[in-house]
Amino acid sequence: MVAWSVYRDQLAHLSHGLALWEPDPGGIYDHVTIGDLGYVDKGHFMLMFNILLRGDHPRQTFGVPESFEPLNMGHFPNECSLVLSKGSYCSQTVSERKLEIGAQGPAVCVAHITSPISAYVEILSSPGMASGGGTAYKCTKKKGAMLSIPFNADRQDAIRTKLFETYIIAHCDSWLPFADKRGFPVDRLEDIIIVTGRDLTNSWAMAAFTDTSRDWDLSLSIEAMGGGANLGWSCTNHTQNSVECHDSGLFSETELGSAENSVFIHSGVPR
Repeated sequence: MVAWSVYRDQLAHLSHGLALWEPDPGGIYDHVTIGDLGYVDKGHFMLMFNILLRGDHPRQTFGVPESFEPLNMGHFPNECSLVLSKGSYCSQTVSERKLEIGAQGPAVCVAHITSPISAYVEILSSPGMASGGGTAYKCTKKKGAMLSIPFNADRQDAIRTKLFETYIIAHCDSWLPFADKRGFPVDRLEDIIIVTGRDLTNSWAMAAFTDTSRDWDLSLSIEAMGGGANLGWSCTNHTQNSVECHDSGLFSETELGSAENSVFIHSGVPR
């Protein structure tokens, strides 16, 4: 299985929503927001249109279905703002333990498989963690996944989700023809997602263990700098396909409301 699929499936049991392997909006939109309707392609959420906005809103880049009517939520509140706590989010096959180190300065993360059924990821230090500490991750099966966020993520959820369900029943027949007309690679209605919540952050690192039956070495260097730290992964073995990982490139605390990367999306799916 490919990394984005393993990552999504392995983190599903956390019940935080759909885990996105590619959290960045990729310049197509500013960030995922409640009411977005689209699909996930290789771990990236692709926005088609937003059901809460009028048809001529600037966010409707690809237009809207011919019979489009926005969902009217009325005058009652419909969004609650929470947080997704900083820390590690791991599959059931991945465990973690805290490390004690005394060295200060640039942090280094090292990951390696030491046997056919054992994989380790060690983060010796990083911004947002206690000085001189870190975390080691161990994957004991062929597949696993981990997400690390050093700061709280901005979580937003819809309150009155029954209105979304009613809207889906009334309007879903127009979505596949719209997708086909615009050339989106969507063949099934169940592949279409309506976002009812999302977790946003600008600092993250993630890994998908796609086949740990092979030996490999992986390292992440974190170079301390003003306001954050630069990150970079590197594999040092010929079996790099057994694990894939990437990160936001910069670990720094984001002002509430300014994050753009969606690590989880919460959704309603037409059935």
